[in-house]
Amino acid sequence: METVTCEVYDGKTKLGDLLQSGLLYQKNSTVSNARNEVKSLLSMPPTTKNDLVMQSPNLEVVSLGTDQESRPRLEYDDGFNPLGLPVMVFESPSTSSNSTSFKNGSRYLVHDYPPAPAQYWSVMRPIRYAALAGDSVLVWTKNSLPTGLIEHWEEAIPGFVKPNFICDEGDNGFDLLKQANANPDLVVHCYLPLEQIPEQNHVVHPSAHYYVAGKNAIPEMTAHSPKHYADTKAVRPCVVKVTHAMGSLGIFVIRDDDDEKELLNFLEKTGQPDIAVTEFIEIERNLACHFFVHPSGEVVWFGYSENEKLAGGGWSSDSRFENDKQTEMRELLWPYTMDVAKYFLSKGFWGFAGIDVLFDGAGVGYVVDVNPRVTGSMPALMASPGVFERFGLRVGKFRKSTRFYFCGSKDELLAFVKRWNAVHKGKGHVVLYSVYEKEPGCTQLNMGVWANSVEEVDTIFSLFCAEDRMGGGRA
Repeated sequence: METVTCEVYDGKTKLGDLLQSGLLYQKNSTVSNARNEVKSLLSMPPTTKNDLVMQSPNLEVVSLGTDQESRPRLEYDDGFNPLGLPVMVFESPSTSSNSTSFKNGSRYLVHDYPPAPAQYWSVMRPIRYAALAGDSVLVWTKNSLPTGLIEHWEEAIPGFVKPNFICDEGDNGFDLLKQANANPDLVVHCYLPLEQIPEQNHVVHPSAHYYVAGKNAIPEMTAHSPKHYADTKAVRPCVVKVTHAMGSLGIFVIRDDDDEKELLNFLEKTGQPDIAVTEFIEIERNLACHFFVHPSGEVVWFGYSENEKLAGGGWSSDSRFENDKQTEMRELLWPYTMDVAKYFLSKGFWGFAGIDVLFDGAGVGYVVDVNPRVTGSMPALMASPGVFERFGLRVGKFRKSTRFYFCGSKDELLAFVKRWNAVHKGKGHVVLYSVYEKEPGCTQLNMGVWANSVEEVDTIFSLFCAEDRMGGGRA
């Protein structure tokens, strides 16, 4: 595709609406266009030592999706009928953990060592995305939602639409793996490729999805990327990243042979995953942008976020976004976004995505990470237009690190937020996106906070969050 266009998010459309729009567009596309996308997939080189064979004849089976009216009703022997709606799965697969719902152990390896606690995979991350899914799709979850959370969303998120949840647990649970393997017409939108879901059920072919998720593909996407090196010895310092790592794992700065030894020990311990070696960038600014690439070439721009530099030289895991800077940041980041969106479409991928762009002291930007999935900050960015408009606020932050806890029960947290929002209307606003009561008196939380200044936002965070009380969190 030669051109892509930008449309600013309207603050109302939900994740499921965008997915359904893309599926409908593909349904109405010509067969020849679909076959051209297959040819582009076939032209991709293998990416890993595991031999990601793009020449598989199974690539001829392309899931084009259908709209709800034309899709037959799917009857399930569990007694559940989802009316043919697509299923959105926000839980990530794991390669290093056996406590997750989905295990990728051969083709689509996820380098997530050391593994996060089980509640991070099945509760904290997927539930925060479900808040903005809407009702035009089904949202699969491993466990039931924490009680009181939907009621909180109804009160706290402007324009909230209650999702259609299907849950794996219970006597009438929806066994996603069983149903996908039994029903080739069941469309499943996966956070990342799932080996246990048949290829034809994925919205995007999993090989294409996995390919564009690799950090070694970034130099193909844009000229605005760091230099890539063949090894770690030619130029130091350099940065090494495991190609399909997640959550800031598998990243090493190699300055000397001791760093090299640490890297080699890690690679040996984790099964010799593929790596990308790049130049070291002296970072002055850490920006990200979040968007949806429609198969038509339209890019829906959710917004930008920024991670602040800490006094000690590291970077905050909180994502900040300011209402009056969205236009300026969109103009700054659009060239990088456009490059990546074009590349996605050329490789047969469309859907939700985000990119991280680091700027050096001269103002030169480098695309250092590409995430072809719903991003951590996306739910807060999608809620922001409504929050800014309803309450007249200017600045927001999203905190997704599970290193932070509320010192109290889940119910006490929900009640506290309800009271606080009522008292401080117009001065600040809090949305809880996911909560997990790990033990009595200690509740993990993902939350968005809005106010009129960064200082006010940080003060509000301090009312609800204590850091590192129990350890074992994941940024």
